[in-house]
Amino acid sequence: MISWEFPPYASGGLGTHTYELSKELAKRCRLILLIPSRGAVPSAEGIELITVPLKHTINAYGHAGDLIGEVESFNEYAFNTAKNLSFDVIHCHDWLTISAGIRLKELTKKPLVFTVHSTEYDRTIGFPWKHIEHIEKQGLIKSDKVITVSSAMKKQLTDVYKCPAEKIKVIPNAVRKEEFENARTKTSEKILAKLFIEKLSSETNKKSGDFNDYLKKLEQDIDTFCTKRKKIARIPKNARKKA
Repeated sequence: MISWEFPPYASGGLGTHTYELSKELAKRCRLILLIPSRGAVPSAEGIELITVPLKHTINAYGHAGDLIGEVESFNEYAFNTAKNLSFDVIHCHDWLTISAGIRLKELTKKPLVFTVHSTEYDRTIGFPWKHIEHIEKQGLIKSDKVITVSSAMKKQLTDVYKCPAEKIKVIPNAVRKEEFENARTKTSEKILAKLFIEKLSSETNKKSGDFNDYLKKLEQDIDTFCTKRKKIARIPKNARKKA
């Protein structure tokens, strides 16, 4: 497996996803994980960690250093390291690692799994950087199986990236139930958050419309959510179900 992030270094959910997935896979098979070297080597029981040097310490979307150059350098090092290892499956996460995965597949003829957590189309709200979008498209074409985290993302991969639907497997991100058993939640807040996230997801899939209008609507949605959240907090507990 090749990933750009791994705790404690993460700029989004990719690091947490990689960590939790790797822990579970390591219980079932030998798992070798290649990650960028960012100082201290993280502890991961059962996982064979190999760190790959970076020129600078940067996160996925940090402003320090040359991101594209760092990603290309990491993929080159990862390929040259992994080609000498023994493995049965190649698993890459997002555009940040798929270039190494494609080269490894071409060299070893091993199956390639590509997990898409987000796309350039999503991250730029419909105005993708073509260089990164091209890398993503190549990953979708060259991989044997694509995993993504939601049905909405699968639809985007089929509609926008023209990836065959039968090639894609939806596996939603999950949580460890035991870690939240004693957590207190407000049903109304959860519903509002879900509606907001769904609106954000649907809006980012639209190519048309003025970008500034979109941002204005997004800001209004956030204000509305925060206002309703404060109102919910003031409602007595025994009356919240009615509210």
